[in-house]
Amino acid sequence: SRPPRHQTHGYGSNLEMRLVNSAGHRCLGRVEIKFQGEWGTVCDDNWDLRDASVVCKQLGCPTAISAIGRVNASEGSGQIWLDNISCEGHEATLWECKHQEWGKHYCHHREDAGVTCSGKLEQKASQRGVASVTNGNN
Repeated sequence: SRPPRHQTHGYGSNLEMRLVNSAGHRCLGRVEIKFQGEWGTVCDDNWDLRDASVVCKQLGCPTAISAIGRVNASEGSGQIWLDNISCEGHEATLWECKHQEWGKHYCHHREDAGVTCSGKLEQKASQRGVASVTNGNN
């Protein structure tokens, strides 16, 4: 059986998020989270528009257009930090959504999740421990 679903409390400023893509678009790309000093990806199991909406809101991008899954998101490397994310849509950060324990997953990087959001990044996102969007060179 799968482990119980967790919510993250007490990590706060130790967590960061970024979108990684080759086009340099600030509101499009593979979702990556920095946890315990290491960047990692999010698995697309149960990944949907509500989850993407929380990511877009956290990054200051107005609206989620799509939740990108295994076929369309680029593959990351390193850790896969989160799996089976289940957001209700009101959460301020992705890690406030229900998810499996950090680092526990049933995924490969071909299942990395991504988002397509509308609009441009707003400065208010920096108040939530959000890293700048990169082109994958960091």
